[in-house]
Amino acid sequence: MSGWDDEGEYDELVGLTDLPSTLVDSAGLEIPDNWFGYTLRDLVFDGEWERTDVIGGYRDEDGEHIRVRDSEWNLVVHENEPDALYHLAEDPGEHENVLDEHPDEERRLRKRLDTHRQLVESTMAEDVERPDMSEDVKERLRRLGYKE
Repeated sequence: MSGWDDEGEYDELVGLTDLPSTLVDSAGLEIPDNWFGYTLRDLVFDGEWERTDVIGGYRDEDGEHIRVRDSEWNLVVHENEPDALYHLAEDPGEHENVLDEHPDEERRLRKRLDTHRQLVESTMAEDVERPDMSEDVKERLRRLGYKE
């Protein structure tokens, strides 16, 4: 970030969901309670950081790919390919799949992914208010991989 009079480097896990919270906080506005991101200002100015993992993914012609990453491990779950687990402390380049050698780590990260999926699915409940969107916006979101 520039403009904060900070030239430090940080080695913390951050996600795209942290960007809106950071921008809103930087503008002096209140971060909505239902946002999942954290403001990077907490890290830069207070030395505090709550995020312990990052979940992200994408969809392509090979199906859905989701990563659950913490400071030491990265679980990659593929829809149409074998899953992979990487021990980042020993293999930062993610060359050796150690899924079979570390079933406890796999279970722990899969549980975190399942919790995240349940949270996402809860936003699909019938009683959740939906914004009105044009068909053009819906189509652009579909192309980005979002589901209705």
